[in-house]
Amino acid sequence: MPQVVVAVGAGLAAIGGAAAAAAAAGTFLGITAVGWAAISVGISIGGSLLAPKPKVPQNSSQNIDRLRASIDPRTPRKTAIGTTALATDIRDEEFTDNQEYFHRFIVCASHTVESIDEIWFDDKLAWTLAGGVQGDFVGYLTVNAIPLGNTAFNISSRMGDSRKYTGLANVKLKYKLTGNSKKVDSPFAQSITTR
Repeated sequence: MPQVVVAVGAGLAAIGGAAAAAAAAGTFLGITAVGWAAISVGISIGGSLLAPKPKVPQNSSQNIDRLRASIDPRTPRKTAIGTTALATDIRDEEFTDNQEYFHRFIVCASHTVESIDEIWFDDKLAWTLAGGVQGDFVGYLTVNAIPLGNTAFNISSRMGDSRKYTGLANVKLKYKLTGNSKKVDSPFAQSITTR
């Protein structure tokens, strides 16, 4: 047992001697522990700047178009379960009153829904069931949310009373494209979002 204690004692003495020698060499070279820390931080920062940047994952076209409304007569009907955001199908569009208003008819689901609670345009809340039109869209947007389609909107001779979207949850959006005064533009004057 005394040989083990002697060996451990000799090992500790060697480690202590090496540490003392390193400290003496560092002090001799004019570099203290704070200096060594600064050098190691500099090397770490330099290494992170030279490392390759992580690549952004590529999104599939389905993921990009997930919330974009589109006119696609071949699209299958959608079923919505629970509270969800989903892409919608534009079924018809028409300008009226010398292109002052733009009407868009959107089918949300191929069945009756309990309610249509919110409508968002490009990450901005545009309408709520409880509060109506919101923010910048007040005075420029009219929303008729229909959880069960059986109502026709006769906005022109082309539309007539025949388009009821029977059995489909749908929304009729009416956009005012002109400003309410000469100094104010409509939020839809430049473009109407499909997202």
